Amino acid sequence: MRQDGGSGVKDHKVVSHEEWLSARTAFLAREKEFTRLRDDLNRQRRELPWERVEKPYVFDEPSGKQTLVQLFGKRSQLVVYDFMFSPDWNEGCPHCSFWADNFSGIDIHLDHRDVSFVVVSRAPLAKIEPFKKRMGWSFKWVSSFATDFNYDYQASFTPEETRRGAVLYNFSKTEMDMTDREGVSAFYKDGRGAVFHTYSCYARGIDLLNTAYNFLDLAPKGRDEDRLEWSQAWVRHHDGGHDASVARGHAAELPSRRSNRVGRDPPGRAHGARGRRLLLRVGRVRGGGVPAGRRPRGGRDAPVGHRAFRSHRDRRRAPARRMPSAHVVEIAPAPMLPGGAGLLGAAAA
Repeated sequence: MRQDGGSGVKDHKVVSHEEWLSARTAFLAREKEFTRLRDDLNRQRRELPWERVEKPYVFDEPSGKQTLVQLFGKRSQLVVYDFMFSPDWNEGCPHCSFWADNFSGIDIHLDHRDVSFVVVSRAPLAKIEPFKKRMGWSFKWVSSFATDFNYDYQASFTPEETRRGAVLYNFSKTEMDMTDREGVSAFYKDGRGAVFHTYSCYARGIDLLNTAYNFLDLAPKGRDEDRLEWSQAWVRHHDGGHDASVARGHAAELPSRRSNRVGRDPPGRAHGARGRRLLLRVGRVRGGGVPAGRRPRGGRDAPVGHRAFRSHRDRRRAPARRMPSAHVVEIAPAPMLPGGAGLLGAAAA
């Protein structure tokens, strides 16, 4: 029987239906145990202490200014996704875009569970709105350009911090050569309008918010990233676009390929990635040129493009999970939906 040489399928064991059913049933017991453990972890997350938010954050959105309190709308819970989009970029991070492709349409379901959802970036609204329209997204996206929100919640770093090499990300000091990273934070608003920060997670803590990865985890080859030069070398904006000016902006933050500044664990984990780094090319997919994710000719001195993320070799495969709305509800401070899937938390990986 000819089989593909991809991840985990070369010379894979093939058995009778009875043997297959026996193995699958045995594995189901492990999946159920994992689900129960995950349910308990979600419960423990909800029992974590809160901290009161004292700073008056004000965001820009198409209809004007909105405070953090106003972002809740009529709901008592708010989940915020920190989308990597620096003010000097012309388009958002393609990897955050990969995650954001899973966000449109979930707001109605989150509303039913007393949760509002919003995406936040440091880029000005004049850059966010055209990019959002280009991507065809419908979720609420506001600009934190005039606030310290992303800095206060470990999703952005000042030039001084990155020059020093040690920033606070994922609750530990780590070397960082990037100005922005991904993350998710949850908040609660009481009846008097007081706001509390209840939870935040980063790096692989946001893994379960990506439905495409959940489906890939069920496929025979899984995510099939082990043979790539870095784990998400295959990721593109879904319209195939790649802005060269953004690439240059990202490249300016990248260390030399010889440098191991971000090659050690735990620094540099972006979107569940860790391992080697690769500097990518500058250019567009549309209109020809070198396919995105491949290094251009010219060796070490060739132009570089979008920030590369570190590949991971020790990802633990998880069983089938619910859709993103369930995951977001689970990280909200007081979910009304019992049980179900949830984020593994900031300590994951």
